Amino acid sequence: MRNRFLMLLLVLAPALAGFAQTRPTQPFAPPPYPAQYRNYSDYVRAVNAGFYPASQSGTALANGQSTSAITDADRRRAEAQAYHDGYVEFLERQRRRQAAEERAADEERALDQAQQPRVHADPDAPDQSELLKNAKDPDFILRNFRTMYVDAHAAQYFGSDQMKAALGKNKEFQKLRIHIVDDPRVADVVLKVSYTFAWDYPFELRHQNTTVVLLAGKGEGPFSGPLGAADVARVFVNTAKPWREKAIGK
Repeated sequence: MRNRFLMLLLVLAPALAGFAQTRPTQPFAPPPYPAQYRNYSDYVRAVNAGFYPASQSGTALANGQSTSAITDADRRRAEAQAYHDGYVEFLERQRRRQAAEERAADEERALDQAQQPRVHADPDAPDQSELLKNAKDPDFILRNFRTMYVDAHAAQYFGSDQMKAALGKNKEFQKLRIHIVDDPRVADVVLKVSYTFAWDYPFELRHQNTTVVLLAGKGEGPFSGPLGAADVARVFVNTAKPWREKAIGK
């Protein structure tokens, strides 16, 4: 029996030696992998580095992250960049709109000034009050002035023509016996109207020769030219009425 076993070992020894030399170095056969990888080791390294496009979402990478985590980070970066680009575009649109509005306002003011009447008046014309040329007493001037020039170029939401129209429509102004003229050189007084944010229209009435401020007040009109001009006319009439009624009553 023992001799038979030894003989069997002698017969199988060459076959066992060949099998030991040709068996695979890996403990198991590698799975199929894309042709661009040279061998199984390159394939494993590519998967662990996250470069294998067919790897499943959530596969652990060499840096401890997952492919899904990297995808979420890229998406957040893309969303942040899109938000930033949209905000920059919004600011640029706002800047262009504001510049266009300012240009339009400048053009409107220039057109209004160009359309103002250019009357070549005679300073010695009969409608100029000789009585007030050298007057310095504000009460005396307020009671006796006859001609007034209206300057509302700085009112922004309305011009001088609108201001004169608002005064003309005010029935109480007609009772004050004040004549509006188109040339400041023949005017006893000048009514100057300006604008301050957001709907205030301050005004001053000055003596033409001495520039003494005779009256001052403020009208209101919430972002509205017609309302602002009408309110300036109302306040002006109420402010000037006490002096003019005294003059009329004489």
